[in-house]
Amino acid sequence: MSRDRAPHTRPTDTAPVERGAAAPGRQEPQGRRTSRPQASARARRTAPARPQRAPEGGRATRDAAPRRAEGPRAAGQPRAGRRNDALDGLRALAIASVVFYHLSVAWLPSGHMGVIVFLVLTGYLLTSSLVRTLVKGGAIGYRTLWTRRLRRIWPPMAVCVFVTVAACVLFNHVLLTKLRPDFVPSLLLVSNLAAIVRGASYFDHLGGVSPLTHLWYLGLDAQFCLVWPPVLALLWRLGAKRRDAALPRRATFALALASAVAMAALFDPNGDPTRVYYGPDTRFFAPLVGACLALLWPLGRRRPVGALGGSKLDLGSLDIFGLVGLAGVLAVMVLSQDTATFLYRGGMMIVALLSAALVASLLDPATVTSRFFSARPLVWLGRRAFGIYLWHYPLFQLLRVTDGDTPAWVVALAVVASVALAELSLRLVEEPLARGASPLPTGPGRLAPARAAALVAGLAVVAVAVAGAVVVPDETALPTDALNNTGVSAGAAKDLTSESQQAADGGDAAGSAEDSKGVAEGATPDDHLVLTASADETGQNRYDPFVVADSVAGDASWYFKQHCPNGYLDSYVGRRPDQALDVLKGYVDQGVVGKVVVLCTFSNAPGTSSTLDQLVEACGDRIVYVVNVSIPESEEAQINSSLTALEKKYDNVHLIDWKSYVAGHGADSAEPWLYADREHLTPQGQPHYIDLITSAIAKDFVESAGGSAQVGTVGQNTGE
Repeated sequence: MSRDRAPHTRPTDTAPVERGAAAPGRQEPQGRRTSRPQASARARRTAPARPQRAPEGGRATRDAAPRRAEGPRAAGQPRAGRRNDALDGLRALAIASVVFYHLSVAWLPSGHMGVIVFLVLTGYLLTSSLVRTLVKGGAIGYRTLWTRRLRRIWPPMAVCVFVTVAACVLFNHVLLTKLRPDFVPSLLLVSNLAAIVRGASYFDHLGGVSPLTHLWYLGLDAQFCLVWPPVLALLWRLGAKRRDAALPRRATFALALASAVAMAALFDPNGDPTRVYYGPDTRFFAPLVGACLALLWPLGRRRPVGALGGSKLDLGSLDIFGLVGLAGVLAVMVLSQDTATFLYRGGMMIVALLSAALVASLLDPATVTSRFFSARPLVWLGRRAFGIYLWHYPLFQLLRVTDGDTPAWVVALAVVASVALAELSLRLVEEPLARGASPLPTGPGRLAPARAAALVAGLAVVAVAVAGAVVVPDETALPTDALNNTGVSAGAAKDLTSESQQAADGGDAAGSAEDSKGVAEGATPDDHLVLTASADETGQNRYDPFVVADSVAGDASWYFKQHCPNGYLDSYVGRRPDQALDVLKGYVDQGVVGKVVVLCTFSNAPGTSSTLDQLVEACGDRIVYVVNVSIPESEEAQINSSLTALEKKYDNVHLIDWKSYVAGHGADSAEPWLYADREHLTPQGQPHYIDLITSAIAKDFVESAGGSAQVGTVGQNTGE
């Protein structure tokens, strides 16, 4: 009997063909001849019955009588024990979208929806396997099921983890520092839960990303396979007790809806979504949708079960299901930003349902989608999807393929190397384990020389990984105390109605009280522009200029206060353009925004054209300056191009070109303005960032806002 599987596992993903029934829409052929010689009647009577393969957890039995002839199959219908090639082809689509997403390609902003496809397949294939056991009245052997599951996914994952850690020990201690909290949880298949407990963020790229971040998915997959079999068995028994065959299906879909509702309810658009992104309770809706499909149409059956099976489900209907499902999944990947609220409030559930429709169309080999996804290149790639998923992300981080200045040949090398390592994983680890063999089988009394060398190399990798993870000191690309939040939230404005009066009376503006620390005693003063707001602005309790920013500008908040004593800077780590829009609207509603607005909030995500337009519209007739970015991400060009286009679109919008200004002052330069993360400002770079902004806005600040600009002296902030 075939084994239950996740989207990435190797063993057979087909179920036994239903006996004694013709394929849907096909007439039962009569008098079919075979080329097999007929066995004699005596031989058939005296030959011992062959033992049947046991269902999961059950014992092998012997036929009491010769096996009945199976009903005919549609052309291409998989037999029991054979793979469904089209499902492998679907895996190719899913892994390709995930890889492109991790390459930060601009045309696929939500390629991570490929993980939803994987999870739907996990639920479908696992539940199909369980249903085959339950239909026969067998008991699910949980220990056997979980052991097999662990045997399939843990060894190749462990190889990837130890090799990645060892590579970071030898070549990149910054990444080693980032992955340390993920090392043991990844091996225990609980990295998603560990990240929630320690408050880590899947979307926090400050100072680099852990090369093991992507293994949260394997944790979620393993947790579903641990929890779902006993739950399904309970639902099955309840349905049998109440003589309600549809009860498991209804209950499963209700659980899927409850999980999707939990994601929508717990999601905070102004906060970090990691809790709902990693949480099993908020992500199980996808495999549960796949489970619903398996309860309706288990893999290997010719037609669905229950009421749906009794209806007319012709080839045309399946084609519609498949094409709509495929088009819908691709549309979400292409049209939706990965930070969109829509995804968390129903969007991912919609992708799961569309994926299920697509999977349903692949169960009939005659459909358009089934023929397409059965193409040999897609099947070949899909059967290596698990290995590609494991290896691509660590390679991308080690080779820094998402850096904007990474040569195209390095990116291509990383992709090819991912596929090559996946092939090695398949042949040396996954396939031997699927056959029940050891990846390093022993000969009579000793290992073969090549296998002995491989074993020694493996032990060396483990030793380097463990020793390095323990003894190598932490090294960060960005000091933890270098970041400064002057706002209260990434997506909410601070209440300035009382503080603005204080500022008008000569007090410090909000967001600068703590920034006076670190001024070097006896520091050498330098000449800088000091912009003073007009009496009209301060008299109306307005801050001018008004800056909404992410953490980059927040680094220089002390210098901003020296240059703009009547201005206000609201910065927050990880702030995105859509969150900045909410912050800006909040301050405009309070009536505290002056005539010049500076937006420095584009380092963490590209804003959609709609969001950028709304930012400008929220400013009304004010003069708006947008500061472009210098970040080590391939999205840099897209972000800066969109800001250049925004300047051309609106007469009151002006671009400040920080990207060009900071060129030549990277972390490796003689005078570094940026830390090793190539994004945040060093103490040497902070005054230059503010100098650029004040110089750019000075003319409009004087002529249009009625302020004054004069040369003043500003000390140096030591950042201590």
